[in-house]
Amino acid sequence: ASAITLCLGNSTYLFLSMAFIEILKGAAPLVTMMVQVCFGSPWPRASHAAAVFAISLGTGIASAGEVQLDPIGIAVMLGSIYFEAVRLIMTEKLLGEKKLHVLEALHYVAPASGVWVAAAALLVDVPRLDTAQLAERLPKTWHVFLLVALLGFAVNIASFLVIKRTNVIMLKLLSISRNALVVFAGVICYSETVTMFQLAGYSLTLVSFVIYSVLQVIEPTK
Repeated sequence: ASAITLCLGNSTYLFLSMAFIEILKGAAPLVTMMVQVCFGSPWPRASHAAAVFAISLGTGIASAGEVQLDPIGIAVMLGSIYFEAVRLIMTEKLLGEKKLHVLEALHYVAPASGVWVAAAALLVDVPRLDTAQLAERLPKTWHVFLLVALLGFAVNIASFLVIKRTNVIMLKLLSISRNALVVFAGVICYSETVTMFQLAGYSLTLVSFVIYSVLQVIEPTK
């Protein structure tokens, strides 16, 4: 699930704008709730379901505001969201039910993910790789790759710690909050176009997710 999430998540940037990708991630709470039920969690309360529906509605409004919809890109993104939910719930089970330490869980998950991502890269990316261009640029950009690797390790450690100390819901809340910054960064740094329709939809998604997170605290699921 981790490898598929990485492959699909990175592939979406070939089809959709960064801002629109982050807006679509607002549907993650709905998918996560559905996957939790499939894994044996209790059905959510009506108030929780209403908040999640509002999140989905906001995401739909934001999607309708996208000028250039790419069906392949949207399908890839939805697949990424689904497998991300599966990954998070399985990670929560490893850290909670199996009582694994954060580094111990990462020790088991990371190598397996790396093998499957490498296999996908060999099949899809390597045949199209311009080795001459790579050899020319790598000496000038190796430090960027190293920094990305270190940041990726730090993000995984932080995510596992949040899941272990709290739950998947808190992690998604932090993720949604971060998405707002990424949306505006895409507009400011890359001049990506985000319409008022999209902003309205994303605002509904963000507010509804905050309400849902509060309900998780004051009305815990039975």
